[in-house]
Amino acid sequence: MSAEVEAVANQKSDLMVAGVGNRIRGWRRQRGLTLDALAETTGISKSYLSKLESGKKAPSIATVMKLSEALGVSVGAIFGEQNQETDIHVVRSDQHDKLLHGTEIGATYIPLSQSTAFQNLESFLYFPPDEYADDNRGEHSGEEMIYVIDGNIEVQFNDRTVELFQGDYLQFHGYNSHQIRKISSDARLLIIINRT
Repeated sequence: MSAEVEAVANQKSDLMVAGVGNRIRGWRRQRGLTLDALAETTGISKSYLSKLESGKKAPSIATVMKLSEALGVSVGAIFGEQNQETDIHVVRSDQHDKLLHGTEIGATYIPLSQSTAFQNLESFLYFPPDEYADDNRGEHSGEEMIYVIDGNIEVQFNDRTVELFQGDYLQFHGYNSHQIRKISSDARLLIIINRT
């Protein structure tokens, strides 16, 4: 085997091991398990599990079988050959009206991320109000991302106001007190909150 072919094979192997580790970590976190808890359930040491999750070790078949049972996923899913039903969440455009529309002072939002498999991620379409309201300031854990689909808006923070136009993107830590108002009547946003 030439050095070039061997390098490509090693790179593919490294990517496969990293993928296995990422999937194990993701399912463990989804289930609210610590490394200690998973180690106790499977009989696999915490340090070995940590190396698996970080892609530093490739699991044996016996290890994969134990993890499959403990995490409630198939062996094929661990190796990335199939997806769990909860791994992919789709909301079709014709389903928006069937979703619960939330309302707050002059604003409407349509939740998109209703899958329990993605507990740390919230996403919704947001139609902001015309004016700011003193009692409608947001503060939360994690990060917030705003993408302006249509129109233009203002996002008010404690010490500044940021104006955004169609196609603009804003990202900030959720602990920064904030509120949004529309400047144009057609303003529509995609908001994603990542609470991890």
